[in-house]
Amino acid sequence: MKNAVLWFLMCVALPAVALELQEVTVGGNPQLQPPPESFSDYRAFVVDTEQSMFVYLAPALADKASAVATGWSGLYAIRLEIGGKVYLLHYDEGASDDPTFIVESPSWGQEVYLYGEKLFVSAGGNFYLTTRNGNAYNVRQKYSLTDSGLKEVPQSFYLVDMTCPTTGFTQLYQSPCGGGKKVAAVPAGSEVRVLLQDPNSACDQPQYLVKTSFGLLGWVGSSAGHLNYSEGQPLGCLRTFGD
Repeated sequence: MKNAVLWFLMCVALPAVALELQEVTVGGNPQLQPPPESFSDYRAFVVDTEQSMFVYLAPALADKASAVATGWSGLYAIRLEIGGKVYLLHYDEGASDDPTFIVESPSWGQEVYLYGEKLFVSAGGNFYLTTRNGNAYNVRQKYSLTDSGLKEVPQSFYLVDMTCPTTGFTQLYQSPCGGGKKVAAVPAGSEVRVLLQDPNSACDQPQYLVKTSFGLLGWVGSSAGHLNYSEGQPLGCLRTFGD
């Protein structure tokens, strides 16, 4: 839905439409998981007709939030007030079940798309997103409001934090891209802990920092498998979800 239509509905149609945000609590909805400790006081609101997708809002933000008609049956946008400005936040499943949170502001002239499954919004206007769909692991990102949209806050590394079986003989190195000396040689079928990915690497493959069972740390490049059909090589737990 285009910006102009949504803002018209927010400013004009809202008084005639009786909508309420659907707040849920852990235990009240079987699909709602407890938030991370840093967001333990955030309040969760349903954003889809299946009641399986949620937005978590800081208490001060949730107190002023309201539901706005979007013209879609069973759906609404969430009207947010942050720093004296108004924003609309709504959800779309995408063309092929690609979870998407959409953020709008009248001053942006565009919609901002956040592709992910969980979204936490702070009172100061930071958007924290977790994204499993389309990724080899659960990616955690932070976005901040700007005058023209949302901008990701760069991280030196992305946290992976997964235990992986090695699907082949694996060599770990001091530096990404096989740089430096060899730190360890891990036989196929061994269990390692994948700690981090370097999102800024220019190597041929994504680079991961891995810990051996002994506790040695080293870098290795790995592909990702797809769903349950194939495994990552040589880090078997890396599997892309989605199309």
